[in-house]
Amino acid sequence: MAASRMVINALGSASTGRILYIEADKTFVDLLLSLLALPVGSMLNLLRKYSSDIEGKIASEPDSAFFPSIMNLYFSVTTIDEVSFQAPKSDLVEPQPSVAAKQMLIGYVADVVGSNDRLYRCSGGGGPCVYFSSQSDFLCSYHGISTDHLVCKVVRAKSGSGKANAASSSWHYCSKGICCHVSRVPQFRCPSHRGSQKNPCSVVQGGGGGGGGGGGGGYVKENVSFMVTDDLHVFKSSTVRSIQTLNDMKVTNIADLAGVSITVGKKELLRLVLLSLTRRKGVLSALFSKQFAQQLKQRETVDNK
Repeated sequence: MAASRMVINALGSASTGRILYIEADKTFVDLLLSLLALPVGSMLNLLRKYSSDIEGKIASEPDSAFFPSIMNLYFSVTTIDEVSFQAPKSDLVEPQPSVAAKQMLIGYVADVVGSNDRLYRCSGGGGPCVYFSSQSDFLCSYHGISTDHLVCKVVRAKSGSGKANAASSSWHYCSKGICCHVSRVPQFRCPSHRGSQKNPCSVVQGGGGGGGGGGGGGYVKENVSFMVTDDLHVFKSSTVRSIQTLNDMKVTNIADLAGVSITVGKKELLRLVLLSLTRRKGVLSALFSKQFAQQLKQRETVDNK
């Protein structure tokens, strides 16, 4: 199943199609920042695995036009026989990222909790508990136990869901009893307890300890808006910062600026990984300019009716 789509706001030039910056919340920014926590091998493996979901021939064979040297190194490891290695080859071509990074970008693209990436909930010895982990034997931060954990069942976002039902980078759980249903949709409909309250999961990293950057996980706080520039500079949103960014980009014709809503899904996220590795400037323009132009054309069509 394709990853659920999120909505962000983009400001760009109507005449050139250049994206100046986007405004996004925790969901998109967490996904973007998770690139910094992914090993190079994980990025290359991700692009190779989902190359069919990206336009063009992407890193699917040696001598790739995108990153030829590093891909040659990657495929060299895959072709040398296992007996020549002291350590498992998977440590190089499929290195394990941090739990948080895996649950962010990789988990969002796959849109599943896979067989090797399940989510478990502490049953609290028979009572409800807010602590979860990708490790089946994690030490619950509240109950102090590493047993009696439930395998969670994922409720996915429906295709074509509106903004209110869009997926986020964090996990949420049904608060009714010790229900094992979880979802990336904050207000998902629990199959067992419809109408129940949904709360952010407190995700325990590794075998125990804290909640992984806050109640819902991720890197930045909830209810904080950010702006991301065309070359992937990230700032907290503010009027002053917006004006400064436009000045830095030497924007003089304010009337030429247009704001549209852009949708981001699996394909866009994979291209974002690729572009972040291969472009110094114009990342967002390369990623969203086509969709930006389509939105403006549709708006013009409606205005002319």
